[in-house]
Amino acid sequence: MSPTRYGYCRYPRRSAAGSTTANCRLATRALLGAPDPVALSAEVVRRGLNVRATERLVQRRSSMPQPTRRPQDADTMALERELAAALGLRVTLEARKRGGRLTLHYVSLDQLDRVLSLLRAC
Repeated sequence: MSPTRYGYCRYPRRSAAGSTTANCRLATRALLGAPDPVALSAEVVRRGLNVRATERLVQRRSSMPQPTRRPQDADTMALERELAAALGLRVTLEARKRGGRLTLHYVSLDQLDRVLSLLRAC
């Protein structure tokens, strides 16, 4: 797999002498240790980061805790499916220590208007 194949490196692949550039190898090495190297490489290219800044970015992203989602029980998943079928939207339920959160995911304003009219009719 070539380091530049997936956009890991913004540097030229070969120098004028024909050898791979050192900066490209160093930036690629830093990105390969990241949790999501493809997404980080896009950010490196977009921001035009050098090797040192790329290493700092990878270090910051690696030290960030990854959000973990608790497995849901069968009743919660069934309720999500029932609400999704009734509303025509993707629905997520999150239980918390006290209470919880009901999230309705809409794609268009028409879907939002429909949900609002259903809620107002109650």
